[in-house]
Order: sequence, then structure tokens, then C-alpha cells
Amino acid sequence: FHAQDKLEELKRLSWSQLTNTAAADTVEDAFQRNWTVQEEAPVQGMKQVQVTVTWNDDRGPRTVTLSSFLSDSGM
Repeated sequence: FHAQDKLEELKRLSWSQLTNTAAADTVEDAFQRNWTVQEEAPVQGMKQVQVTVTWNDDRGPRTVTLSSFLSDSGM
């Protein structure tokens, strides 16, 4: 849920706002969320957006990662 929310938020940004970046935040004091935007990946005219959320529960450390490739042509 937290990974999907951030991925959708990033996908709503304009193409020029999606620049090479790595950032993080904490959600609900329990979930560490990290995201990256990589330009020209995997090819020129595309960007890779990746969001990883980590947390601990009664079974130990947990991680989920979502990734999406975006095109400047909107496809």
C-alpha cells in the first residue's frame, strides 16, 4: 500500500520534475520508504522509478519493492 501510493505520486509528476534522485521518508512511524528515479534507464527517453518499503512485524524484517518504467511519450 505505501509503496504503491508513492509510486503513483511520482508517476503524476511532470516529466521535467522526474529527475535523478534518491530520497526517503517514514510512514506511520513504522514503515521506511525509499525511492529512486533514474533517467535514461533502461534507454534514452525513459526513466525508472523504484520504491522500496521496509518494516518489521512478528515474523521479522519485511520488504516490498515496486518498479515502473516511464516514457516521455506517455507510454
